[in-house]
Amino acid sequence: MRAALFTVLALLVVAIGIARSAGWAEAATPRVAVTPRVAGASAAAITVGGTIEVDLLGAPTSTMIDAARIVIETDPGILRYRAGRTGPAFDLLLGVREGPEPGRVRLEVGRTLSPWPSAIVTLGTVTFVATAPGTTTVTVVTAGTGRTRVAGDRREVQIEAGTLHVTVAAPGAAHAAAPPPSSGASAPATRPSVTTLPVVPAVAPTVAHGPAPVAPATGAPLQGWGPSGDSPAPGAFGMIPVGYEPGARPIDQRFEVFYAAQAGMRLLGRPMGDGMGVSPSGATEQYFEKGRLEYHAHEPEGWRFQLGLLVDELIALMAAIPIGGDSSSLTYASLARLRDPVRRLPAPDDFGGGVATLADGSTFIPFDAALAPAPGHAVPERFWQFLNDPSVFPNGWLHDAGLPISPVAEAVVTKGMVTRRILVQAFQRTVLTYDPENPGDYQVECANVGTDFLKANGGPR
Repeated sequence: MRAALFTVLALLVVAIGIARSAGWAEAATPRVAVTPRVAGASAAAITVGGTIEVDLLGAPTSTMIDAARIVIETDPGILRYRAGRTGPAFDLLLGVREGPEPGRVRLEVGRTLSPWPSAIVTLGTVTFVATAPGTTTVTVVTAGTGRTRVAGDRREVQIEAGTLHVTVAAPGAAHAAAPPPSSGASAPATRPSVTTLPVVPAVAPTVAHGPAPVAPATGAPLQGWGPSGDSPAPGAFGMIPVGYEPGARPIDQRFEVFYAAQAGMRLLGRPMGDGMGVSPSGATEQYFEKGRLEYHAHEPEGWRFQLGLLVDELIALMAAIPIGGDSSSLTYASLARLRDPVRRLPAPDDFGGGVATLADGSTFIPFDAALAPAPGHAVPERFWQFLNDPSVFPNGWLHDAGLPISPVAEAVVTKGMVTRRILVQAFQRTVLTYDPENPGDYQVECANVGTDFLKANGGPR
């Protein structure tokens, strides 16, 4: 009897292992088939001195991929790299550079959009100039990598390679596109229609009822994405107005108790300028590096002290101010696009309100002041843990930070002379950043939205 029981248990363990392997194999190795094409064709012909734009078309097997590093190779004696840009599916250019091997170009693109659509999409476009006559190929190297939408997830993304055949003729010579080896004729010179592919089914989220849970600090830091060789361009922005230098003035006595009751330096930073009388909003207010503290005398007790809606105001100004560094690939003008309601995720089917813990460990928050069922955004675990730190947000995340108004985006920033990649997510009253190269307690921070507003507006509102 005991032996039979052990046998059954052993078979059950093996069956569970097989089921897990079958169910998780796809998630463990997401794949992308990347094919270079020119106007939809697999072959092209140009003359020396002409340029050719090579579209990198991607067909994913997972909609959870949000960054990709694609390496393409050609004969540098025939085609020379000129420029690279992203396609509409990957709207953030993380870097493009040649080398280190001759003839190789590495294009790194990222997404600030919703999960990758289950269709053929353009990842990016690389422009070459023809320098000598001959026949060559533009080939996707299979050693490309990528990252999934889970913050800190560094799983490899298998790149399935494709090839473009290019013929370069001398000026004035007749030429024809070289057909691919597998066919006697080139593909039609039209862009392909979008083909719907099977969607890898996502794991249904579990709904967290009652108080918002505090997620553990999990997930590896963003590593393995070395400097791309490109420095993000600084945004066009002004200087800090005279009289608002950080720390030059004391905290207004009306705000001292509130500031001392929480980690004021983490939430607000240093004061900027004096406390002012009644503002256009009817509140007494003072600017700080990370926000604007307001006192609303006629609000209920728990809502008299508030952080102003500076993020909304900066977006309304379309401020081209870099977020997260001295220069950045992300500005408040960029956030205007990310804040579009079409970027919000639908609420889980069984969502009854509050927040929902998703399968990847992130937390779904509906865009609704009462947290009623509605589309919203997913907040990564690291941000969610920070938002639930009572020493920083003693009045609760909804009071002090507000609702998330954008998906998580990756930004390339410079801090001093160093280029870094960080994660950014905007909320109504603050912007959270995650920099894995910061000291442990300061990897997640509130961005300097107070400083940024004073620069963009030339002073207080």
